[in-house]
Amino acid sequence: MYIVISHPRCGSTFLHEYVNEYNLNLGAKGITTSAEFFNSRWDTFEPIDYLFSNIDDKMRFLEKERNKGQEYSVKVQAYQVEKIRPWFDEFYKNWDRLILLKKDKWRAFLSYQIQSYLRWEGRTTHNREREMISKLKPFFVEKEKVQVWLWQYNLLNSHTGIRLYHEDLNHDLLCNLFDIDIEERFTRYELDYEPYIINLDEIKKEFHRQESSSYLR
Repeated sequence: MYIVISHPRCGSTFLHEYVNEYNLNLGAKGITTSAEFFNSRWDTFEPIDYLFSNIDDKMRFLEKERNKGQEYSVKVQAYQVEKIRPWFDEFYKNWDRLILLKKDKWRAFLSYQIQSYLRWEGRTTHNREREMISKLKPFFVEKEKVQVWLWQYNLLNSHTGIRLYHEDLNHDLLCNLFDIDIEERFTRYELDYEPYIINLDEIKKEFHRQESSSYLR
């Protein structure tokens, strides 16, 4: 089975759509609400009839289910499992890991800031670009957010696996790669994010300065 490890706004939802179908064909169960099982924002998942109080609850649940012979298809943002890395690496040691990166990290950073500004409203994150635009107004980005974003993104460098770039992927390629036949569900936003950042010059300069000193190879 495969597991996607990435960072928000880097295409993990898109890639997981195909990985999930592949895993389901191998007997894994899928979950809804969010495929990010380790995201602290989510404590319930369908069809799992269980309320998770913390990440330890989630780890114990997966262990118990595996002991019953049941696996779950999830995707992971690297920062979500950083505090449980020894457990995570051991638990998924026999899974193939897909490390999903972005060539254009600057655009991914801006997309992250815009969705944070919109409070990660479900109706703006995927396939509703017009609705997202209707809710957007120019806003200020604190310089401290550059360091946080790059640190979290660069955690991907500590994970081993098959490295992929979102920009290189498309529907037909992924269907062929995983030998599946599903409908194409996601389209990429084409919006130019830069005009919405009030202090764009300051943030852009700071981003590229820090990026050059912490380049993810």
